[in-house]
Amino acid sequence: MKPNSCLMADRLLVIRNKIAQACRIIKRSPEEIKLVAVSKGHDFALIKKAYDLGIRDFGESYAQEFKNKYAQASLENLTDIKWHFLGALQSNKFKIISQAHYVHSVDSVRHARGLSLVAQNEIKIFLQVNLEQAHQHRRGFMQHEIAMALQECASLSHLKIIGLMTIAPLSPAPAGQSWFELMHNLREQNSKSTLKLSLSMGMSQDFEQALVYGADYIRIGSELFGERA
Repeated sequence: MKPNSCLMADRLLVIRNKIAQACRIIKRSPEEIKLVAVSKGHDFALIKKAYDLGIRDFGESYAQEFKNKYAQASLENLTDIKWHFLGALQSNKFKIISQAHYVHSVDSVRHARGLSLVAQNEIKIFLQVNLEQAHQHRRGFMQHEIAMALQECASLSHLKIIGLMTIAPLSPAPAGQSWFELMHNLREQNSKSTLKLSLSMGMSQDFEQALVYGADYIRIGSELFGERA
């Protein structure tokens, strides 16, 4: 049986090849795509193995787990890691979350303001989009709320809006479209000359399709690390 590091290297090669293939279709350079390794629920040892394979962007979803791994990375002098917080925001955890370089899950203006108040350094943020248009199903902004949310969050200190994020619903998109196509259109409607929005979308099971529709950040967990124990 191959050591875990070899298995991960093989998985990463497959992922890189899939990214390259999708980029050929849309005529983009694979270098433009940010691969965020979703390390939530995995031991720090696996982060270290991924780091040794060249990955520098890691995603966590739980504040305390992120805090522990952030501290461990500092102890091991892995200072060039970029941390992405992906989970639901809780006001009592903002101080911890504010240590992340990126927060993909800003789901309300209220939460953006709270994060801004405790942040000490610049955080790049994505506004989370609720594509199902149902508040009870998912966190996030409705599509029609995005323009105003971008405006309200633009002046918040220590926060830099860089894009929109979504988790594609399991239900079919309306009118036979792809959920990722809807995100592409939403980005086009809200990008301006002074604000070029990136898209954070696509996970292990659907990142190739997300890339075809313009994803800039893809969030890969099980495809790289395997299933959680």
